[in-house]
Amino acid sequence: MEALQEQLIAIVGTLLTVVVTYAVKQLKSFSDRKGITERLKQYEESTRIAVKAVEEIYKNEDGPKKFEEAKKRVVRELEQYSIEISEDDLNYFIHAAVEGLRKGVAE
Repeated sequence: MEALQEQLIAIVGTLLTVVVTYAVKQLKSFSDRKGITERLKQYEESTRIAVKAVEEIYKNEDGPKKFEEAKKRVVRELEQYSIEISEDDLNYFIHAAVEGLRKGVAE
């Protein structure tokens, strides 16, 4: 009888370990997704603001000059939050913001 109790305790301990491990992994995964989502929102918002400002300030300039100015402004804005962005991501978000601005004007 005592051996049976010891085995049950060992099984319950193993099951609790598995459940706790799974819960911790899920919590970490959720936390990582939330952080990524928040960072993406910051990228989008900073880029949208910069593109809109550049469009207003540099109306008579050509596209490449506006693009470079927008890049500078986005990087400056993100640096305030200690957020880094890759060159490819920066280009993507600027193009997306410009496209969104064009669609907004067209509608």
